[in-house]
Amino acid sequence: MSVVLDTPRRVGDVVVAALCRQVLTPMRLGGGAGAGIALAGAKVPVAILLAEGGGVRALGLDGAALADAQVEALCPGALTRMAEAAAAP
Repeated sequence: MSVVLDTPRRVGDVVVAALCRQVLTPMRLGGGAGAGIALAGAKVPVAILLAEGGGVRALGLDGAALADAQVEALCPGALTRMAEAAAAP
C-alpha cells in the first residue's frame, strides 16, 4: 500500500488534489505451462489538499484539518508539489 498525490487541478484561483491510498494485489492464474498473473488495484481518497493564497492546507475526508507533518508522513513531498502547482501559471 502506498499513498499518492493525484494530479493537482486548478479551479479558478485554487489548486485542488486528492491524496489517495493505492493498493495493488498480484494474483496467480492457473498452473503449469498456461499459468499467468493478474493485477488488481484500488485507489481510495484519504485527504484533499487545497493551495490558495500562498499556502497549502489539507483536510481529511471528515473535514478536519490535517497538520503538515501528517501530510508529509502520508506522502512525502506532497506539500511541495502542491505549492509548485499553485505557483505555475
